[in-house]
Amino acid sequence: MIKLRNKKSAFYINVFKKFSPIVLVIAALMLYGCSDSSTGANGSSPGNGAGNGGEEIGTEPTFNNVSQIFSSTCAPCHINASDSGVRLDSYENVMNSVGDQYGILVVQPGDANGSPLVDKIESSNPQFGVRMPENESPLSSARINQIRTWINDGAENGSNGNDEDDNGGSDY
Repeated sequence: MIKLRNKKSAFYINVFKKFSPIVLVIAALMLYGCSDSSTGANGSSPGNGAGNGGEEIGTEPTFNNVSQIFSSTCAPCHINASDSGVRLDSYENVMNSVGDQYGILVVQPGDANGSPLVDKIESSNPQFGVRMPENESPLSSARINQIRTWINDGAENGSNGNDEDDNGGSDY
C-alpha cells in the first residue's frame, strides 16, 4: 500500500512538473487579455473612464462624453439598473435619479459641490456609503473634473444645450 501511494505521489509530481509551465503561461495570457493598456491614446488611464469598448471618450464636458464615462465605470449597478435610486443610462434617468441615502437629485445643475454624484465619485469618504465606483479604482481627476464642469455648466443634454449630438452637428 505504501508503494502505491508513492507511485501516485510520483505520478502527480511528474504531471505537475510537466504541465505547470503551460498552466502559468495560460494564466498570464488570460490576465493580460483581461487588462486594459496602462494609458489611452491621450495618455489617460482606461481604468479611470478613458476607455469605452476600445473607443476613446472625449474630454469635453458634454453629456455624451459624461455618459460614456458612466457606461464604462458604473455598470452593472447603475446602467440598465437602479441601485440606491441611481440610474445613469440616459440623460432623463441621470437627471431624475434621487439617491436613496441623500434624498435629493444626484445631479444638481449648476452646483457640482451640492451634487451627491460628485460627492460619491470625488470624496474618499462621501457623506453616505463608499466612494464610487465601488471596489474599483477611483475615476481620474481629469474625469471627475469633466463631470464637475458638465454639472457646473448646467448639466445640459447636448453640447449646445439641446438634444442634438454633442458634435454640434446641424441639419444643413
